[in-house]
Amino acid sequence: MAELTKDFMQAVHDYLIKNKKSLALIGMMGVGKSEVGQILARKLSLPLQEVDEIIVESAGKSIAGIFKEEGEARFRELELQVTGRLLSEPCILSTGGGAYIEASTRGVIDQNAIAVWLNADPKEVYDRIKGDQARPLVGLSYEDYESRLDSRLDDYRKAPVHVDCRGLNVDEVAEKVLSNTAEHLKLSL
Repeated sequence: MAELTKDFMQAVHDYLIKNKKSLALIGMMGVGKSEVGQILARKLSLPLQEVDEIIVESAGKSIAGIFKEEGEARFRELELQVTGRLLSEPCILSTGGGAYIEASTRGVIDQNAIAVWLNADPKEVYDRIKGDQARPLVGLSYEDYESRLDSRLDDYRKAPVHVDCRGLNVDEVAEKVLSNTAEHLKLSL
């Protein structure tokens, strides 16, 4: 994949700033939203905002702890509040895996950002995250993980930009995010 020109990246950056929009990375946990977000933030000179990190900071406990002690509904409330606050200024937004599934959070994202679905091979993602104690779905079997993904696919597909990450490294995924976003926006140089 050819490296994108600085003019091309500047055009995407300028569109986001002019239209007060962000890029919101969505998809299953472990798909690479945080890593790709770091690259995009650097390339577009925009801050990376990690929804889950900010929730953990403000709650004073891990995502898994919030799920266990307060329930998923409370976590989703916090996620909606934090997402809305972070999208008040253009940024690269890295969401949790279930954020775009919730209609209210999806609405906030769609109003203030361009949602980009990062889609990867489920088995590769599962192998990457299994046993990670910081993940809210730790201990999930592959079958349960795949079932959860299947239940989310219709919502993920609502994102205006899709990126197939299979066989790509994070730099290539970031470039594909930019090129697919520019195509969606009909940007040209």
